[in-house]
Formats: sequence, C-alpha cells, structure tokens
Amino acid sequence: MSVQLCYNPDTFLGQREKGGARMQIMAFGDIHEYLHPLATLAEPLQRADVVLITGDITRWRGAETASKVLQAIWHYNPTVLAQVGNTDSWGIHHH
Repeated sequence: MSVQLCYNPDTFLGQREKGGARMQIMAFGDIHEYLHPLATLAEPLQRADVVLITGDITRWRGAETASKVLQAIWHYNPTVLAQVGNTDSWGIHHH
C-alpha cells in the first residue's frame, strides 16, 4: 500500500491512498479551547473520513472542558482520534 500525503492550505486535509480510493484525513492541534475557527472549517471537517487532534485541546483544564471541545468537533464529524497534549491535564486521557 502506498501512502500519499497532500497539504492543501485551503482545507488542511491530508489524503492517504487506500487501494483505489483515498482516505481524507484532517489533522490539527493546539486548539486551546478556541472553538470559533471550527465554523470556518465545517466543510473539510464534514468531508474527512477521520479527524486527528494532536493535543493541546485545552489550556491547562480538565475533562469537562476537553469534553466541550470534543463535542464541538463531533458536531461536524463523529470520527475523531485525539491525543493529550502538554497543556491538557492528564485527567482527560481516559475521556
């Protein structure tokens, strides 16, 4: 299987070749609770096969705040993989 990653500054989508089809992956991090940019990313979020959050979901807060951020992302796409970042409390790890 070959892997091809493409960077598109308009959508921030990566594409991974999977057989004859392409999997659309949207990855970003350092959200730090700033949800307002999500509305401008609505279309690529909804089109993506998976959304990868690379950490720093919150600004030194816990599971309740992380849950609000993740719910805002789930509004656009239910398939989300998220990682704890250095500004997230370790308590969100099991969330």
